[in-house]
Amino acid sequence: MFLLSYDEVIRYFGDSGDLENKKGWYWAEEDKITPCDENCHLQYGDCIFDSFNDARKVKSTKGSDDWWWLRSPGGQGMHTTGSIGYFGEIFLCGDDAYRVDGGIRPALWLNF
Repeated sequence: MFLLSYDEVIRYFGDSGDLENKKGWYWAEEDKITPCDENCHLQYGDCIFDSFNDARKVKSTKGSDDWWWLRSPGGQGMHTTGSIGYFGEIFLCGDDAYRVDGGIRPALWLNF
């Protein structure tokens, strides 16, 4: 069992080409995501926000939208790890690894 990487997420949940084409998005305001431009603080922006968001979304045990961890490192240093956000966006900046909320979406290879 393992957690998915950025590459595996786009392979199994859909690939808009944004990651390969370095097209990122960033949080301009609360609940407003804007296409990245030359002013982005990360090389490719904060996240990939595309037509495959719905496939990546998860619900908590209480039925509300939730986020989940990836095994890839985040783009803001050693203390971050990749994640999928509440809207299904791929967070390239990552989340602080010490957070205790969020969830996991375990994967496994099964040979029979």
